[in-house]
Amino acid sequence: MKGRFRHWVKLIYGRTEPQLMGVWFALKYVEVFFLYPLLLSLPLPLAWKAFRVRAPWLFFKPSQKTLILEHLAQGTGEGAPTDRTLSLARRHAMFLSSIRLETQILLGSSPGKVDRAVRFEGLSLVDAAQAEGKGVMLLGCHAGPFYRAIFASARRGYKLHVITMRPEDARQGIWKDRVGSILYRKLLKKLEEEPNVQLQYVGGSLLGIPKALRRGEIVCATLDVPVGPGEQHSSHIRFLGRDCWFSSHLVRLASRLGAVCLPYVTHQEKDLCRIRIHPREIEAEQEEDEGLRVEVEMGHVFRVLENHILEHREQWWLWSDLGGFGSAPCPEAPGRPYKDD
Repeated sequence: MKGRFRHWVKLIYGRTEPQLMGVWFALKYVEVFFLYPLLLSLPLPLAWKAFRVRAPWLFFKPSQKTLILEHLAQGTGEGAPTDRTLSLARRHAMFLSSIRLETQILLGSSPGKVDRAVRFEGLSLVDAAQAEGKGVMLLGCHAGPFYRAIFASARRGYKLHVITMRPEDARQGIWKDRVGSILYRKLLKKLEEEPNVQLQYVGGSLLGIPKALRRGEIVCATLDVPVGPGEQHSSHIRFLGRDCWFSSHLVRLASRLGAVCLPYVTHQEKDLCRIRIHPREIEAEQEEDEGLRVEVEMGHVFRVLENHILEHREQWWLWSDLGGFGSAPCPEAPGRPYKDD
């Protein structure tokens, strides 16, 4: 009886989905562009508490829920969805929804209000590198409220060159629906208004990056989006239980220019954004061969990123996209990244 009921629900949903999408767009638009600005009239801790009253799976398609559950089970090495996975998936759904509120905080709140909710660890590593006249390559992943880290860093006086996707490519990941696309365009416009932020777009000319590193400035990029197997300037990495290839172009560029590669991670803790910058891999400095040096650096960066993702599993943006990350997962728990011999 239960199976038959589910069958009819899915059948009705399939036939009414186009109409539901229009209704969901209207509801999401009202929530994001009218309700969230009202919430932001409150102190941030209270605004976040009010936000968390909403249902985790609100506006998620049943197919999205199933995909998230499957990928969380695979990426965490559990094999099949369990009650623990379901609890994690609910927290992940809530976090993905909170990115919209986070973006509105960045768009509508005063710089002081935003910066007071940021905590840094490891900025001395950046300062030390720049004191020696070296450029800094900050390499992170799509985890936590990392856009807040960019704004807060720039407002502390750090000159940042941020590599990101173009507005027309915004229909990906968290920004893939129409509401997300509108928000992303607004976010980029806000970043462009920051005097210490220079945007560099993926797929465009990145000639400004070498110049910035030579001047001892900072380049920020995310590395956790895979490329095709064996693509030029890429490294073979074991990531979340899968054999993947990730671009090593930026690490290679930093190596040639004598810049310092520092992994950084962000996570949300109630209303706070915590940013941690990790030291570089010491072994990489000792390698005379550039290829080996790059592989050591890449292995170190991805160990940091993977450990962070597994520690704050609900806050990685890309669980829905895990199916495109290399080979099928192994039955054992995910291992640490390694360099290709």
